[in-house]
Amino acid sequence: MADLLSGDFWLVICAVACGVLIVLPIQLELCFRAKKVFLKCLPAVLIGIATITFYSLAITAGTWIAFIYLIVAFYCALFLISCGIAWGIWVVYTLWAKGNRRGIRG
Repeated sequence: MADLLSGDFWLVICAVACGVLIVLPIQLELCFRAKKVFLKCLPAVLIGIATITFYSLAITAGTWIAFIYLIVAFYCALFLISCGIAWGIWVVYTLWAKGNRRGIRG
């Protein structure tokens, strides 16, 4: 258990915290406030493009730099998961609000 808190573990915790504390609220705000679908999808699309780009760079690179590209792609994927969680929260809230308008309690 002592080795769990050593090394790169704190780097992963910081990346997840950044995703939860920065990306998730921005995506939630856009989901609830933006009227156009383009604006709602913008963070997810940009982060998805970055993930695909760094992953393809990792595949095509022949040196140790490929490992760095793969790590950056992993962190971008964590941010993309945060966007997905925000979309899930928005969908659940929208369905719940629609059910309450119909008189269904839950």
